[in-house]
Amino acid sequence: QEMVYNELQSVMKENNLKEFDFSIINQLHIFRAFIHESLRISSVVPAGVPHITNRDHTIEVNGKEIVIPKFTTCHQNTCVMQRYLDWNDKEFQVLDEENNSIRLEYWLQDDEDGNKKLKINDNFLLFGVGKRDCVGRSLAMKAIYAIFGLMINKYKFRAENNDPNAMKIEQGSSYVLEIDPPIGIHVDRR
Repeated sequence: QEMVYNELQSVMKENNLKEFDFSIINQLHIFRAFIHESLRISSVVPAGVPHITNRDHTIEVNGKEIVIPKFTTCHQNTCVMQRYLDWNDKEFQVLDEENNSIRLEYWLQDDEDGNKKLKINDNFLLFGVGKRDCVGRSLAMKAIYAIFGLMINKYKFRAENNDPNAMKIEQGSSYVLEIDPPIGIHVDRR
């Protein structure tokens, strides 16, 4: 949180701004990485929009050819794909506790000067992929940037007794995922 706040304050100061403004969004690499990572961890729905095949498809899985027949309805398991796979591992092994923490390395890479730059991870499919991705993606991301930019600039968020390790986050499962019981975040003015 402080790393994101410090970057936001530094870039705002460089641009003579007192409030968050979209004119600086491309300079906020850690901020945007944090937003993408938050979306990865907190998948809203467990499965994406179903798709139906219009012809037989042959795919290869572990060296074997598998045929997906015409008119098959396919769902992706968004929750598992977004939250429990190690995106840096080519084998995509399932991780447990490790993925309950923010992993900005999924979104940042060093440029030639050693500065952190945002890279969008190809595994991020919360809004879909390709020509059939969500038409509202751009608007949703702008709204999220604006809300987080304003809130991080004005407020500090902390766990009960300032102990984030004591928080037990459990998601309930239905069509929309929810945190149950609530985790109780405290909000202080900066």
